[in-house]
Amino acid sequence: MNQLKYFTFFVLAVLFIFPLKVNASLGCLDYGMAYEDFDGYCKCMSGYIWDKNILGQPYCVSCSTKYGYGATSDFSGGCKCMSGYVMGKNFLGEPYCISGDTYCSDKHGYHSSYNSLAQACECDSGYTFGDNGQCVEKQNNVYFYLKELDTDNKQAIIRSNYDYAYYLITYGSGCYSFSFDNYLHDNIVVNLGTDFDVDRYDKIVLYDDDEVCDIVVGL
Repeated sequence: MNQLKYFTFFVLAVLFIFPLKVNASLGCLDYGMAYEDFDGYCKCMSGYIWDKNILGQPYCVSCSTKYGYGATSDFSGGCKCMSGYVMGKNFLGEPYCISGDTYCSDKHGYHSSYNSLAQACECDSGYTFGDNGQCVEKQNNVYFYLKELDTDNKQAIIRSNYDYAYYLITYGSGCYSFSFDNYLHDNIVVNLGTDFDVDRYDKIVLYDDDEVCDIVVGL
């Protein structure tokens, strides 16, 4: 999410690098919270930046008026988003400080949130980024040792390499006997879904043969 930080910096830095200069010969009161500097120009007071009023004329407005209540002034005479907020866009497509969680959930789904310390979107616990950028539930693939196999009855005794527990399982179609035999006394992969328990409908993956079958019964 580095582009998020770069975009935020660019938008806010423009106000500081290219400040609006207004000649103070006619006074600065017409520009709102403005005062005359030593060079004879009107300058916005601390906490305010140059924008335009409803007539399209230069006017000093607060950071929150320009970028929303999530914005505040920085030490350079510009604006920045407060902690927990990022530079996004409002309904008009204009730069606007929005909640980091809102920004992340809009791009990565409901199970995404904003990490203020890392300044990046993260998936919530138990979720991970999918191929489409959305936060999806983690699928736990665990190696199991195939201790015994009965292909006639489609049963097997497997041992988890995660907790070393043994399970008697019955498996469904999709894993052929001649393929399964090749894994006896070797490892197979079991997709345990979103937990680490052997349950019905967890999947056996014979990775060398590109075959997958469901666990029908697991004890």
